[in-house]
Amino acid sequence: MRSLTPVLCICLALLLGCHKNDVDVAGLTSNPFDADHPGESTLFTVDSIQTETYGQGLYNKQTVVVHVHPEQFPAPTAYELRFIELTDPDTSYFYSNNEAGSNTFLCGNYQVALGTEYCYRFELVVAGEVVTTKEQCTVAEL
Repeated sequence: MRSLTPVLCICLALLLGCHKNDVDVAGLTSNPFDADHPGESTLFTVDSIQTETYGQGLYNKQTVVVHVHPEQFPAPTAYELRFIELTDPDTSYFYSNNEAGSNTFLCGNYQVALGTEYCYRFELVVAGEVVTTKEQCTVAEL
């Protein structure tokens, strides 16, 4: 009887531990990193785009203020923000939250002509993957 007790306990533990509830895959919509996440991404916002002069008024630049909302992430995560100037697609920059120490990023385009429309794409990159993007256009005006 003594040798049967441990075997019964193990069998009972296996039977109770193997019970699994069905997972409603359609109900798994709370991860904002999923490509098919419903609704607009709130992982970051483009707060403002301002045109200003520099170099004693000889040049114009646009400064874009982007705020990442890590409180919307499922878990604390390192991330990067990619800033792409679509008028010249070879112009892209990475901003890392580890480098900046802040969730607000100042992205700059230092070659703008007044009266010209500039379009930008912002990509939030987590673990090397683009998890969400936004595009925004504006005309360079002082």
